[in-house]
Formats: sequence, structure tokens, C-alpha cells
Amino acid sequence: MDRFNLIINHLEKIKSNTANNDDYKFIEQIIQIESANYNSFSKLVYDIFLFLIKDVKDSNYTFEAYKSWYIKTIELEMFWDGRDSYLILWDISNGDRKTLKIESSDITNFKLIEEYLEIISRN
Repeated sequence: MDRFNLIINHLEKIKSNTANNDDYKFIEQIIQIESANYNSFSKLVYDIFLFLIKDVKDSNYTFEAYKSWYIKTIELEMFWDGRDSYLILWDISNGDRKTLKIESSDITNFKLIEEYLEIISRN
């Protein structure tokens, strides 16, 4: 069983708003452990976002390009640049890219993921 399947049950509870502190604590622990693994950490974060974001229009994970990825909805685009180490969220609703949030991609907690999800849910 891969690491993502270990957390899927907890993510399902978070997605359905039935999670308790243990569910969040478990995901925090997985993120902390995986953050030290350069070869798989960006894929874990990508999988978490892909699982929790509604209405994904397009997405792509590229291991060869410094473990970079993007996820698009109708109005938003999120991009993880594994080379330069940042996570950016753009509003693309009018054809241009307006930056909504940008952080170092060294995500080591679920709180930062939730901050991005909150912005996404408002758009």
C-alpha cells in the first residue's frame, strides 16, 4: 500500500467535514515524514490537492521537470515549481494570471494546504 492510500480515509473525512483532530494529526505526521523525501513529496502534495479540489479541469504531474505540477479549475490555476521551490495560485478567469497566493513549496503542514483550499473554495 502506498503512502497516499494510507491517508485517503482521513482525507475523505476532511472532505466530508466529519474529521476529528486525529485525522488532521495523522495527515500532519505523513506530511512531516514525506517532506524529507525529495523524490516523492511533491507528488504527495499534488495527490492531496487533486483529491480535495472540486471541479478539476486539467492537471499534470511531471517527475522529469523537477517534480513540478499544475492543477486547473475553470477560474484558477495552481502551480508547484519543484526547481525554484514555490507554490503559486493564480486567478485565470479573465485570461491573465493574477496572483492570489504564493508560498515556498516547502509545505510541512496541512494548515498551509487548507489556506490554499480556502481561497480555491471562494472562487
